[in-house]
Amino acid sequence: MVLAAHDPSLAWLVPPEVVAPIRACLREMPGLLGLGYRRMEGPFWLRRLRRQAERSLPGGVLHMATRKAWIEREVRRAIAGGATQVVVIGAGFDSLAYRLHRERGDVAWWEVDRPATQRVKLAGLDRAGAPSPTLGFVAADLGRSRSPT
Repeated sequence: MVLAAHDPSLAWLVPPEVVAPIRACLREMPGLLGLGYRRMEGPFWLRRLRRQAERSLPGGVLHMATRKAWIEREVRRAIAGGATQVVVIGAGFDSLAYRLHRERGDVAWWEVDRPATQRVKLAGLDRAGAPSPTLGFVAADLGRSRSPT
């Protein structure tokens, strides 16, 4: 989404409020990943990374941006239709629940993700503006299977 926001042909799909929380999370990544992002956060590097991403997966940035826009429209539609809870599984650094929980305090918001990812995300969101109690985080490694009890 950060790459799409820096593409003049795709930026209309990515409002600034979508990208700010993601950037806050990326800055908190540990080790070389976080250092690399902080050093390459400028427009020149982001354009270069986007070109490289497009060589690896042509149309991938457009696909991601349009898919995220569609998901947000559908979540808003479901809430307008009476949904009272939204669960985002494998949320990563996606900002949907974080942004919308501020608009819709009457909805219970949940993010389920790996503990390591959530630690980084929560550190970034604390910098961006701590979430309210209507946004809950559930740490779970969904890649690990558990036998039924």
